[in-house]
Amino acid sequence: MEKPEEPAFDVKAAKKMLLKTTTLEVKKAGHTDRNKPYTTFSTMVPSETAARALFQNITPISDSKIMIKWKIEGIAISRWFDDDAARANPIYIHPVLWYGTFYSCGDPGPEEPFLYVWAGFHSVEAKFHKKTNLLSLKVQTSVAGTGDPDGSDQPPHLKRT
Repeated sequence: MEKPEEPAFDVKAAKKMLLKTTTLEVKKAGHTDRNKPYTTFSTMVPSETAARALFQNITPISDSKIMIKWKIEGIAISRWFDDDAARANPIYIHPVLWYGTFYSCGDPGPEEPFLYVWAGFHSVEAKFHKKTNLLSLKVQTSVAGTGDPDGSDQPPHLKRT
């Protein structure tokens, strides 16, 4: 008896969904100038073949009867999410929650001061559980910088014209 044919797995769409979910979860994680918080979440993958297709060019750090583990670090994370081997720029997540302290020397107003914080990927650890087809991701991020995307919060002498 033949095995039923597996439906096609869209790796690009799956990575796009994983990046979107990762972004939403990382935005909730409290960042400071010193810590590198971990964010974890899980999602179902149709099969082991599909999980291996997601991490096609990444060598597993562990491959047992129970699970497969991968680890990606640095700029390789952005290249993996984007499927671009030549990508030189990292993917940043913004704004993220800030738990650190900062000093505001601006005009005291009715609004609380707000710090616009960017986070960058430090590492991604993935575990695929073969029995349940569950893919768990553990993402570590760190503060990459601060400031509004359009530069409107910069002092006048630093603004781009």
